[in-house]
Amino acid sequence: MLAKTKIHLRSETDDDDLVFSPIADLGYFNDKKSRDAAKATVYIRFNTLISQAILSRSWRQINYERVMGADLYLVRWLTKMLSLRFVYAAPSKTYNIKLSTIIENSGVTLYDRLSDNLKLVEHALSEMTDIVARYTIEKQIVRNELQGKGRILADAKIVIRPTTAFTIEQMKTNVHENRLDNARIAED
Repeated sequence: MLAKTKIHLRSETDDDDLVFSPIADLGYFNDKKSRDAAKATVYIRFNTLISQAILSRSWRQINYERVMGADLYLVRWLTKMLSLRFVYAAPSKTYNIKLSTIIENSGVTLYDRLSDNLKLVEHALSEMTDIVARYTIEKQIVRNELQGKGRILADAKIVIRPTTAFTIEQMKTNVHENRLDNARIAED
């Protein structure tokens, strides 16, 4: 999957830039008696930056097929964000996020009316049936100071209740991370 990936780092001044692959080397070897590829041992040597991230445990497992299988960018972003941030997963837990945070962090366009952004987020959440069981929106309405009359949406708190399957997936990821942490402690 990463064999053809290139990472491009560019400085703010555009004087220096660096292009590299996350994989430094890869291959496989097999027992001479067996030509069965299923029994081959595969090795991958990662780039130093990737190796450091793996060793420092500054990563989290996500369902890549689910993320990339979504048609809408916002669905991919929300899926990835929930996978990375919903680490306290439990059947009774919800995930809360503000509309302003979604707009700021996801890179979606800020529309003239915040209610249009809310409609976009609601559409994305309705597409995420395998992750989001249901959600509620608590709108923060303020008086329209520009026109002196009427009300406008100032922000909204979105309360997401993940599906049981997604919660279990997150809990399994937590168990896996704990296993890795304990194995690393045992090595030290």
